[in-house]
Amino acid sequence: MLAYLAMWVVGCTFPGVMVWRALAGHSTIVKELGFGSVLGIVLQLIFWAGATSLGHPKWMVVLPIGVLIVFTVVPRLRRHWRPPRPTRLRTPARWHVAMAVVIALALYRFYRLTMVRRVLPPEPSLVSRDTWYNSAVSYELSRTIRPRDPFAVGEKLNYHWFADAHVTATAQLSGAPIVNAMITLWLVPIMIVLLLAVAAAAQHFMDGPRLIGPHGTVLSDIRRWWVGPVAAFCCLVAPALWRFGRPGTQRVGDGFVASSPSGILAMVLILALVGPMLDLLRHRARAGTWVILTVLLAACVGTKPSILPVVAFGAIVVLVVDLIQKRGLNRPMAYVVGFSALLALGAAPILTGSTGGSHLQLLALVSIDPSYARLLDGKPVVPAAGGWLVPALAERLPDAVPIIAMLLVVWVLTETPRLLSLAGLVVQPLRSDPGVLWACGLVSGGYAAMWVLAHPGYSQHYFWTVTLAFSTVLTVSNGARLLPASRRARTLIVPLILVSVPAVVAAYLTTTGDPVDLDGPT
Repeated sequence: MLAYLAMWVVGCTFPGVMVWRALAGHSTIVKELGFGSVLGIVLQLIFWAGATSLGHPKWMVVLPIGVLIVFTVVPRLRRHWRPPRPTRLRTPARWHVAMAVVIALALYRFYRLTMVRRVLPPEPSLVSRDTWYNSAVSYELSRTIRPRDPFAVGEKLNYHWFADAHVTATAQLSGAPIVNAMITLWLVPIMIVLLLAVAAAAQHFMDGPRLIGPHGTVLSDIRRWWVGPVAAFCCLVAPALWRFGRPGTQRVGDGFVASSPSGILAMVLILALVGPMLDLLRHRARAGTWVILTVLLAACVGTKPSILPVVAFGAIVVLVVDLIQKRGLNRPMAYVVGFSALLALGAAPILTGSTGGSHLQLLALVSIDPSYARLLDGKPVVPAAGGWLVPALAERLPDAVPIIAMLLVVWVLTETPRLLSLAGLVVQPLRSDPGVLWACGLVSGGYAAMWVLAHPGYSQHYFWTVTLAFSTVLTVSNGARLLPASRRARTLIVPLILVSVPAVVAAYLTTTGDPVDLDGPT
């Protein structure tokens, strides 16, 4: 594990942070580390593809070595080793302590709930069959960038395999077996990257236009260092307390599902997009910002088919608002929509085969709940069967309306804390920030798509799942930005303790019993 983590830091984090500084400019260590770690994953994928296509996968070591040499030899790039930071951009030591505690708690919770039984045969295991398929894909990707389906001899693979490719790349560089990387090793550093990206995105939202509340009160203080750790805490340490419970399905939880590396990487990429998107919307972009945006969008298309639609929907919301209010075209958002469409069309023949069988059907996801099955009088529930409306309502079955209405209410209540992020659309001080407008569009698009689409494997839930960490960040940062700037952080100590202590206790109690299978039935 230590060798694998060291490889990750050297092969992903180091080049990603250095290139982020060179392209996006200097900011805070929080943003550079969070966003740069994600960019490093994308850069490693690019170098993996080049090295594998040449028949020498380990040549991807050129990435960290090349970055080391270039940033040492080129005088203009040397300043990125230790960038000077004004006082307002310095990160206090207490941020590092808080994030270390949050990361430790999140890893412990995940270990107790999932990893303790996620072992190789013949030991009793909760490893999902999806993980074995992803492992087979990863082995296929160890020799080619044009993989064939490992479960269908001779058939080309039409599937979103970028996350599997990254598992392959890290295993090849570290020397670990690919199956070990898929089942256990990859999950630890990617969780850390996710939490760092959460903190970076939260801080970037905080660093928005100056907000003025009622009676001229100044809001939104960028010095609130605790926003990132609090958002990370809500994401992966105590999500049950934060979410008011859970719906009767294991398809939507905290989003960090061990059997779905693509879903995990999708959450990470959406968080990283906060960096370039907000810089463009707030007119702070550099030439390198466009490069970062383009590379991240390209990575999204092969990671999960549900990413680009929700990102583009947020951009469309900004486009429409600007056309109505300013009578002008927001060119950065037009680029996002256009480039996303081109990527989706280009990737359709090779990367989006998992979308087969999808179609429009209102409220199809309710059929996953056992309460819905009881409406059918013993008939099997067939996912995605029927026309534009979920069959129980289309066929006017007895009690269908109240039961489905109850399920929708439960789902909304469960997701209320994250749906509160949409307050940015109606709260006047927040509404003036175009970055919040895009973010609210993204969240609303993901939630709506989950309820208007049907998929034979219920995978329409991924339109919402990929936004879970993002929407949590938006809720926490929106709330923090509405606090008067004059209010000191110590005034929040008591309410934070009242929330965090029961949350930690609840998180611990849920880990002391038998391990819980978060992947669903095997």
